[in-house]
Amino acid sequence: MLDDFQLVKDSTEITSSIQYLINNLPDNCTFFISSRSETGLITAKQALEKNILNISRDHLCFSEEEIKKLLIKIWGYKTNQKLIQKIKQNTEGWVAGIMMTGQVLSKCGAQEIDAVFEKPGEKDLLYQYITLEVLKTVDHRLMLFLVKAAILDEFTAAEAGKILGVKNVSQILFQCEKQGMFIQRIIGEVTTYRFHELFRKVLLQIQSEYLSKAEIESYHLQAAAYYIESKIFNRAIKHFIASGNIPLAVELVTR
Repeated sequence: MLDDFQLVKDSTEITSSIQYLINNLPDNCTFFISSRSETGLITAKQALEKNILNISRDHLCFSEEEIKKLLIKIWGYKTNQKLIQKIKQNTEGWVAGIMMTGQVLSKCGAQEIDAVFEKPGEKDLLYQYITLEVLKTVDHRLMLFLVKAAILDEFTAAEAGKILGVKNVSQILFQCEKQGMFIQRIIGEVTTYRFHELFRKVLLQIQSEYLSKAEIESYHLQAAAYYIESKIFNRAIKHFIASGNIPLAVELVTR
């Protein structure tokens, strides 16, 4: 069993050795590798041979019924469907998020859940996990992109590039996916991206460590201008409000 393979996947020597091991395993041997990002170990030939089982994020996401059963089994916590739906909506079925939510429920009760989901604090388990386990290996360039892009609910590569003034956004987004930065790609006529909501909220919490208040306001105003030009007025209004420019938001509403 190899855990946290994302920490060594960029080492050619290690990945070559592991690929050799996988290709030459005896029939009675099973090998497990876990990683928060793509390992790059599985070849097209191996995928076609079906000798390797690839368990993705979608396979691991819990349904509302599974969340309910988990809370009862581990903490004996029986709750209503409305709270289950809130947990599902905010964790998006992410098992670690559900487990940490369950700990909050068992210690503090349902009254604390809204506060944890709305604005994770430094003492919260969710905040600590994301900052200490997920973001600790992120370089400064990628970190800057993450905290800038967190102002956007969802975005295309072109939108992020124009609003945030960032070059090579597609390459950066590919890097985010490879490093397991809790970003979801939504395939449609135009490919859009969005962060896991809990991950995004933590990014917004630490945003001021990387950007000044004036810079944050400027990005919101740039987003508002972009969405006005694109005639997506509801998003423009939201960014005017986030920038503190309520009169501009009111003016847009009353047009």
